[in-house]
Amino acid sequence: MDLNYNSDSDSDSCINDSYNNFYFLFKDKNLSEYEEIDIDELKLSDLWEKNFFDFYETNYSYNEIKKKFNKLVTNDFNNYIFNDNLLTNSILFELQILENECLKRKMIPTENIIEFCISIGKLEKYKLLKSFGTQLTDDKIIKCLVEDNFIIGCLDKMKYNTIINLDKVKDIINYFSEIIIKKNATIDVYKYLSNLYFDFTLNNKYFNRKYYIKNLLIIFENANLKFDKKLLLETLNTKDHFDIKKYNIEIDDEILDKCHENNYYPFGKKLTDNFIMKSLKNQNKKLITEISKEIKFEKKHLRVALESKILTSINIILKTYKPDISDFEFYFDYQLNSCNRPKKTDFKILRKLYDATK
Repeated sequence: MDLNYNSDSDSDSCINDSYNNFYFLFKDKNLSEYEEIDIDELKLSDLWEKNFFDFYETNYSYNEIKKKFNKLVTNDFNNYIFNDNLLTNSILFELQILENECLKRKMIPTENIIEFCISIGKLEKYKLLKSFGTQLTDDKIIKCLVEDNFIIGCLDKMKYNTIINLDKVKDIINYFSEIIIKKNATIDVYKYLSNLYFDFTLNNKYFNRKYYIKNLLIIFENANLKFDKKLLLETLNTKDHFDIKKYNIEIDDEILDKCHENNYYPFGKKLTDNFIMKSLKNQNKKLITEISKEIKFEKKHLRVALESKILTSINIILKTYKPDISDFEFYFDYQLNSCNRPKKTDFKILRKLYDATK
């Protein structure tokens, strides 16, 4: 019987293994490739030696596996070696009996274990373990938030898909908001969240159900994180936006160029000649329609649209601008000199121009 705390020299690998095993919960696998395991027949000594990925290949849900693990855990601790691996797994699988026993034996959680708690999104566990005296540096905390998958602890496994519980994400972001601001990591956190392929949901306060959200900036506003031009430019990539007037951000050419790049215009536009010419090269009917209300289209506008072969722009321009035979000849010569075989679109454009000149 070993009642002593043995600091495992391979604690890093133990934690990484546990984390990777936990991550498999949210991957779709072909279960027929693996031999099924009957958890009820496992011995207590097999508990930590068995790869958790093997357990996932059963027909049990994650919660069912946790319940069965708890049945295997008894108050007889003769078969345990109390080390970092045991404490890490007790946290991962929420085996409270084992975790309490580890802490009763005055095991001091290492930095790796505390870092692991953030990495799997267990905020309350992080608060508890850091109270034992071990602290993480700001850089390590940011690394957990933007490099490791802390979002795993915020996932809700639904019947048909996996969603992100944004209320849990908000709690984590809010708790570490001072460090995020101090280390100028707001954009890094946003990039991490916006690149996830899961759906985000929030709990509805008035009805017992969840609703999906698209604009992630709602959690940044609640955490009072820094909203500046750099964040705005990043959010335009994902077509999120916020009230720039509230944060005294002036719309300049760099912001407008980013809007053009993403074909997205969430706020007022400066109708400069350069802006209009760029807009005519985009398939954005709403934008071109708005521009047509502000300016009178001319020959140069039509020819930019013709060179880009954007039917949306051409159709809107031809509503107010009457082309002449030179416009028809311009496109005919342009197509002739392009060395490309004419396509259906080219003939359609030529027909439109010819009809409009009559």
